[in-house]
Amino acid sequence: MERAYMIGKKLGEGGFGIVYRGWRQDDGAPVAIKRLYAVKEWAKGGDPPTPLEVIFLERVKHVPGVVKLLSWGRDAETFYLVFERPAPCLDLFAYVELHGALSEKCARDFFRQLVTIVLEVHGAGVVHRDLKDENILIELGTGKVYLIDFGIGAWLHDYDYTGVCGTRVYSPPEWIRESRYRAEPAAVWSLGVILFNMLTGDIPFVTDIEIQNACLDFPAEYSISEPCQDLIRRCLSVNEKKRPGLKGVLEHPWVSKQTQGGSGFTVEDSHSKNTQVAASTAVKKQAVFSKTRQIIVRQDSGLNPTENPVIAAEARSAEPTRGPRMRREPAINEKNINLQ
Repeated sequence: MERAYMIGKKLGEGGFGIVYRGWRQDDGAPVAIKRLYAVKEWAKGGDPPTPLEVIFLERVKHVPGVVKLLSWGRDAETFYLVFERPAPCLDLFAYVELHGALSEKCARDFFRQLVTIVLEVHGAGVVHRDLKDENILIELGTGKVYLIDFGIGAWLHDYDYTGVCGTRVYSPPEWIRESRYRAEPAAVWSLGVILFNMLTGDIPFVTDIEIQNACLDFPAEYSISEPCQDLIRRCLSVNEKKRPGLKGVLEHPWVSKQTQGGSGFTVEDSHSKNTQVAASTAVKKQAVFSKTRQIIVRQDSGLNPTENPVIAAEARSAEPTRGPRMRREPAINEKNINLQ
């Protein structure tokens, strides 16, 4: 792999592997390299053995907005997967950390793109099962949304799932109560959590009791419109049968509303009419937040606050704009999962 790709600094770490920034040797194209130190599930009958994640990615490679798998293989240490890397970009966690609560116009644009991606992934017969802000990339300057990490994905079916349900605070009440869920209602619940997070800067529920009760509190300071609140309430209905389907979400008046000027990604959100300036500013601020809040974020400039005295000084003096937010990993029931 080293002959084909140059490996840079770590972008992030999950339950089964580490993702590194990288570049293709022949043309310098940015890539992300995921090293798997554990494989959740293997494709049946694969020769050579193939992580099921690879099969899912091949199945959904035609879906716009799914980050494309470029190559994969195994070296002396681990399995590795090489993906295209939109650059510069931030995951949605870091994006909200940087910008604070988003405007409804911006959130609508991101949300509409995301729901469309999830609907097309389901149409390809795959369910993601870990929809959350850390698995959503925002390309800076364009506002294009990408979905990443199918590591705990599954084949889509119309009966209950019982093994894994992604990250707990994004999981629906039926999973908390009964350890079972269905693909579309669970996805819609997670999307509701993501939308609430974009508009307020935090998730609506943390504890199991809060998830099961689903008592929503829309902070007055964010002035969330009634149509938007209606959509969130529908998505976060305790009764899964009362949640809309993915198509129903897209058809909701708040989502389908056409805003003046088209895309919700505006100068206000990118902080500059100049894309390069906006991207540079965002990555610089991202480094400050990474140093201050000790969060793992995607940095696409190689900027390191500990190597830059100006950024280091900003990091020491920066004050968080909101209460502490945490990155959360999916809870996996299976134990002792190792590479074969």
